[in-house]
Amino acid sequence: MMISRKLFHVLPSTGGGIRCCWRSLRTTSVILRSSVTSETSDVTQNAKPFSEIPGPKGLPYFGTLLMYKSGQINVFKLPETLKRWHRQYGGIVKETLAGHTVVHMFDPEFIRLVYANEDKWPRIEPLLETTQLYRQQSNMSPGLGNTNDEEWYRLRSAVQQLMMRPKEVVPFLPGVDQVALDFVSHLKQLRNADNEVPNFAVELARWSLESSGISCFDTRLGFLTEKGKAEAQELIEASSTVFKLTTKLKFSLPLYKFLPTPSWKKLVAAEDVLYSGTQRHLEEALARLRQKTDNGELREKDFRFLQYLLSREDLSLSDVSTLTLSLFTDGQSTTTPTLLFTLYLLASNPSVQDKAVEEIQSLIPRSAPLTGEMVNQMSYLRACIKESVRMFPINNEISRIAKKDMVVGGYHIPAGTSIHLNNTVLFRNPTYFEEPEKYIPDRWLRDGSAQKVHPFIVLPFGHGPRMCAGRRFAEQDMAVLLTRILQNFRLEWKHSPMGLKYLTLNVPDCPAQYTFYDR
Repeated sequence: MMISRKLFHVLPSTGGGIRCCWRSLRTTSVILRSSVTSETSDVTQNAKPFSEIPGPKGLPYFGTLLMYKSGQINVFKLPETLKRWHRQYGGIVKETLAGHTVVHMFDPEFIRLVYANEDKWPRIEPLLETTQLYRQQSNMSPGLGNTNDEEWYRLRSAVQQLMMRPKEVVPFLPGVDQVALDFVSHLKQLRNADNEVPNFAVELARWSLESSGISCFDTRLGFLTEKGKAEAQELIEASSTVFKLTTKLKFSLPLYKFLPTPSWKKLVAAEDVLYSGTQRHLEEALARLRQKTDNGELREKDFRFLQYLLSREDLSLSDVSTLTLSLFTDGQSTTTPTLLFTLYLLASNPSVQDKAVEEIQSLIPRSAPLTGEMVNQMSYLRACIKESVRMFPINNEISRIAKKDMVVGGYHIPAGTSIHLNNTVLFRNPTYFEEPEKYIPDRWLRDGSAQKVHPFIVLPFGHGPRMCAGRRFAEQDMAVLLTRILQNFRLEWKHSPMGLKYLTLNVPDCPAQYTFYDR
């Protein structure tokens, strides 16, 4: 069933107590104001040519592809490969993979220079090129992560106020908190005789979908119940399939762009599951919204996310659908693994866990609902999350496409060059971090050692105009769930150390088998 365009007129422009005219957006400004735009301001004759940038060699066109295919480079351990290239070649490395050339930049000053050369419309490569192609072939709105220039700016401007300002996500807090409390009760029922939760990573993904459903559709989807388990499982498996197959196709000849290969067909089927599932819940939410409006029962706090999107004349129904799809499903691939790594580190470091619990207990009575003020005061818990991201980054790079010629690292970087800012390779480097292999959240506190760290090293949500649009939702969701888990459980880890596995984004390389003792 297609969404009727009449639903765009479901919200009156005035009256009814419904806010439809939001404050005008201020033009996104580039954070960097450095007068230095490159190492030499202009491309000079003494810059080394692009062809001389060092890096792994391979056959023409194929480049490193055969190294990945032969196992010489382990795809699933890509972060280790990037660290090796950094040690071997230095701060700037060129790689060609199946006809596509990328310049990897590891040095934080080089990364700063790339950001300094940006205008208000930075260009990027999509994280999932396969998803971009799927949406093109399906005549869908591409979404924020798959567009550039004017089209990207149109979408970004439309969602900027709702998604990027910290205070705008606070109204979603009560619903998110209730889902977190229900998840804690869910865990208590799932614990086995060893106080472990079988398939905890899957259960956490169910939480992610349920929590996102509150924000997107203003309803409980029932994904933490037995009734909703099958649908949640289908969505979780579809998301996992997309990332696994995207990884496979990324390190293969791009035949899928021209022919419907078996892997491409499977990926399309998985994307269909994610799209159709989201679309069904969106249509049901829009029907409820329309009914409340017709009955004069709609309040400003109802359907806050959808009310905002529908009130924007510059967003089409296709845009609304894709933006909702992203907010609803992206947490499975980003928020969920971040929480898995954070829980592992807290379980493996009892003193850190105790300090986090002490902060929570000082701020929040156990039976009290969470407020935005409480969440904002959790400086140590936020430091725990940031330190987890340092030790186990979810992404390996932030992509950019050079819009003009630059000189970086003494080399000429032509306009149109694909650049990967691989700052994550420095996260455990003793040159930048004291005791880098230790989990020390205190380093991120006001007087901590990380205050001296180069500001362009740890940027988990990116930087500048293209900073992750879902950042505020993710930060709030993680803080709320960790608070409720630590209030109720003492965590332990009794298994082999957890590591990273690369599947386009990084995920744990082992089952998430925490021990949950009642606190």
